Amino acid sequence: KFQVTSFHKDVFVFLPVRKAGFKFLVQADWLLVASREDLDQSPWNDAIRAAIPAIFSNAFSNLFFKDDILQNAYLGYLHGRENIVDTCMREVLDGIFECLRTMRCIRSQYGSFLLPHEIVLPDPRRRCEEVVPGGVLWKQLGLDYVSADVDIDTHREVLVQLGCREASLDLLTPCLEATLRDGDQFSSMFSYLKICLDKEFAGDHARWLAAVRTLRVLPLLWVGSTALDVKALDDLEDVRPLLFAPTDGSGRLLAEMGQ
Repeated sequence: KFQVTSFHKDVFVFLPVRKAGFKFLVQADWLLVASREDLDQSPWNDAIRAAIPAIFSNAFSNLFFKDDILQNAYLGYLHGRENIVDTCMREVLDGIFECLRTMRCIRSQYGSFLLPHEIVLPDPRRRCEEVVPGGVLWKQLGLDYVSADVDIDTHREVLVQLGCREASLDLLTPCLEATLRDGDQFSSMFSYLKICLDKEFAGDHARWLAAVRTLRVLPLLWVGSTALDVKALDDLEDVRPLLFAPTDGSGRLLAEMGQ
């Protein structure tokens, strides 16, 4: 497994000079102070710092992208700016993130590389994919889940900083109608409701249930219909009102769901 190494000193002029806080080495023709223990404050060094973000992003295009391991592992070279001990170098890390936000640098679950803001980060157990499959997410919003090959637990902070979106109620709700209409409505709805009640995923599940009540997603259900085994909902007493609504007998609802 590829691992990024931490360095005692990461700024070099052929020999180590000092530590800036990067997770990669920066070798350049820096101008040094007389003691050779620090960088001189000069326009020359400012120009070198300004060039680093483009060099890093070019490394992704010409090196990382072409390697099956590095194309995901390169995220390990990035971290939060609070880890940069040299305040002058923090703008370098900011510049790297800014460059990558404009590049198709994150692999999606279907293997293509997308812009960071087109990527959705699932919850740790990827339960959201049971609620809204990737195909529906792409069709409805032009977004896709991040590839399972990306170590989300390790890189989530960096991915969010790049602009990837966290799976959330606000993000997924517009896709629910399409999800439930495209598939087996009964089983999809039951699966969805159970996930909503899974506090590990949903947190405040009452908000999710409130969102379902606003959707016109269920086919007509008649009390006593053999198409639905009400006993299967014994553990979902709180959501039974969602499943029945009066009809005019021809397919139109006479009341909003949940009322």
